[in-house]
Amino acid sequence: MSPPKLVELKKRLGELFDVGFIQPPKSLYGALVLFQRKHDGTLCSCIDYRALNKLVIKNKYPIPLIIGLFDQLGGPKWFTKLDLQSGYYQMLEEHVQHIRLVMEKLREHELYNKKEKCSFGMQEIPFLGHIIGGGNIRMDLNKVKSILEWEPPTKVTKLRSFLGLANYYKRFVKGYSAITTPLTDMLKKGMTRKWSTRSPQAFDTLKQAMCTVQILALPDHTKSY
Repeated sequence: MSPPKLVELKKRLGELFDVGFIQPPKSLYGALVLFQRKHDGTLCSCIDYRALNKLVIKNKYPIPLIIGLFDQLGGPKWFTKLDLQSGYYQMLEEHVQHIRLVMEKLREHELYNKKEKCSFGMQEIPFLGHIIGGGNIRMDLNKVKSILEWEPPTKVTKLRSFLGLANYYKRFVKGYSAITTPLTDMLKKGMTRKWSTRSPQAFDTLKQAMCTVQILALPDHTKSY
C-alpha cells in the first residue's frame, strides 16, 4: 500500500475505533483493504470479504428491478436526493417518505448527510446513470462517456464488458438487438477470428446511437395504458 493510502487507512481505522464501530482483533484471519479514488479525488475504501462471505448465511430476498424503480418516478414534479455519509456504517432501520420525518430521524440517530451530494427541490435529478424529471427519463451523458471513448475491443472479455455497459441503456436505442447482433455473434465465435465487415460498423453505430439524446416518457399509473 502506498504511503498516502496507508495514512488514509490509519485515519479511518482511528475514526471507526473512536465511535465504537471496530475493536482490536483477536482473530488469526484478516481481510484485504483496497482504495479506489472517487471523482472528487478522495479515496473510497473497499474491504475484500469474499472469504468471509463463503461462511456466512446467504440471506435471499427480492431486489427491485431498476426499470421498475424508474417507472414509479413518472408522476412527481419535484425531487429531493440525499446521500448518507459513509452510509453503510449508519443503520437507519426504515426510510420515511417525507423529508421532515427523514431529517428528524437522521438527527435522532446522529446520522449525517454529505451535503455535496444532496439535492433539494429539483425538477430533475440524476438517478442510477439516468436523468429523471417532468415524467421523462433520459441517459446521463456523463455516465455514457466511457462508452463513447471505448476503443474497439480485441478480446472477448473487453467486448463482453462493452456490451454489458451498453446493454444498461438499450431501452434508449431503437433497434438495439439488430445493431448489436454482429457483436454478440463475436462472443460466440471468439475474438480469435477477425472482425467481419459488419462488426466495426455495428460498434460505431452503437456508439453513435448512444450520442443521440433519446427521451422516454415514464408511465402515469393514474391513467390506463
